[in-house]
Amino acid sequence: ALERICQESDTSRPLSIIAYCSLGYRSCVVAKRLQEELNKLQPPCTNRPISIYNLEGSLFKWANEGRAMIDDEGKKTTVAHPYTNLWGRLLHKDLHCWSKV
Repeated sequence: ALERICQESDTSRPLSIIAYCSLGYRSCVVAKRLQEELNKLQPPCTNRPISIYNLEGSLFKWANEGRAMIDDEGKKTTVAHPYTNLWGRLLHKDLHCWSKV
């Protein structure tokens, strides 16, 4: 991810990176680690401002709120993979998709 950020040629506008996962824990770790790694680069790999965020509540909260989502093919979707039955309790049942539709 760092290489891609550093190789980005369009430096005319700020770059925002939003990390997300099913629940928010893993994306929080990734966002923090990415920020730490970017801070270590001397000199910075780019002059453009870079902001890194963790999506609060992550994908399950996003889906439960009825927000727009796209699948891995770039198509609109209203469902998400609940990962396990346990974690699926945090995602509304009508939003569950256990296999590709």
